[in-house]
Amino acid sequence: MRLSNRQLCRGTPALKPCGGFRFTVTKGCLASTTEMGPAWERHLDALTQLVNRLWVPFNFELAADSIGVKISKAIMHLHQPG
Repeated sequence: MRLSNRQLCRGTPALKPCGGFRFTVTKGCLASTTEMGPAWERHLDALTQLVNRLWVPFNFELAADSIGVKISKAIMHLHQPG
């Protein structure tokens, strides 16, 4: 048996559907989420890794110091023959 009329439309807004009906509807709505299980777990793992990496303080000076060396190596590589 389906719940076809809403209580508000019937003039009885205080009347709530039985708990079993709400549980069945919720269970049906969430059934497809079980298919997402592995993908959802991978997503959460990736977010956890990202958060853990962001907890480490970022040292801008250290990053800026190494950029000069990288640019120098790139220029030397461009000047090499062949």
